[in-house]
Amino acid sequence: MRIDFYNMDSERNVINKHKTLVSSITCDSNLYEMDIFSPILHLEDFDAISQNVNYCVINSVFCYFIESLSHTVSGLCKLTLELDTLETYKNDILNSYAECVESDNVNPFYENSDYKANITNTIKKIEFPYTFDDLGQLMLLVVQ
Repeated sequence: MRIDFYNMDSERNVINKHKTLVSSITCDSNLYEMDIFSPILHLEDFDAISQNVNYCVINSVFCYFIESLSHTVSGLCKLTLELDTLETYKNDILNSYAECVESDNVNPFYENSDYKANITNTIKKIEFPYTFDDLGQLMLLVVQ
């Protein structure tokens, strides 16, 4: 598995984050045997750790925030990661479909009650190339 480490200086809730590559390593592991949402990696100590990296991409597919980084015994470091859903699935998100239609019904929860709009739900099943086994389902709602 290949891990690219970055210094990321964007907000967590945006797509197309600005990040600078610091280091890359290749190690023997299988991401599919880990908790894909919040894996914990034990790696040998390496130079990128001393440069305060805060983001990583595994196998050029899975994007993660580095939540914590600590040094353990025997020259190992422990990285606790959290999946960056927006970056990992950004192409699927940007290509998803939503529909907004006008209506005579006024939405009382809308800031401008003079604007008549009714947002209807359009549900589209998006097939992701990766399965989550028995960990559950991933639901993402994006409203712009």
